[in-house]
Amino acid sequence: MTFLFVFHMNQYPKWLLALAFPNVIIPIGTMIFYLFGNLNLLGHYDFWLFNFLAYVVTQLLWIFPVGCFFLTLYLWGTIQEKASVIVASVGLLVSITSVLLLIL
Repeated sequence: MTFLFVFHMNQYPKWLLALAFPNVIIPIGTMIFYLFGNLNLLGHYDFWLFNFLAYVVTQLLWIFPVGCFFLTLYLWGTIQEKASVIVASVGLLVSITSVLLLIL
């Protein structure tokens, strides 16, 4: 049986892993606040659909960086280095933004 995606960490440069690793560690540390902290970063609306959409957007602050981590590894494995670095950087910026929103 062969697997389509096999990740061996020795195929990635150390600097790429150092850039992408906070995209997993930071969201793991902040997800408890976003899931169970009853945060309303976008405010409270009278219509239930707007409240639900605000909740989904708030949850993306910790889900998106984790997805960026795996997308970074996939893009590097498919020889798209520039896109891989851009995705890792965007994920890192979203992770830092999520921490700053929790602090403020």
